[in-house]
Amino acid sequence: MDLSGAYLRTTDLRGVDLSQANLEGASIHEEKISGTLFPENLSPEEIMLSVTRGCRMRVIKTVEI
Repeated sequence: MDLSGAYLRTTDLRGVDLSQANLEGASIHEEKISGTLFPENLSPEEIMLSVTRGCRMRVIKTVEI
């Protein structure tokens, strides 16, 4: 699911599996996220900054060799 750049203010995401979603640049300001599965390329700090401050999330880019 491509949610890149999405603005999801005050959305109820409790229990939703977003582990395969593209959340680059998405904002989840003031959302309910209890039990939500986030992609591994998002750090917990990035998620909390987005929830509390409305910052757009930056994903961790992995380099394959």
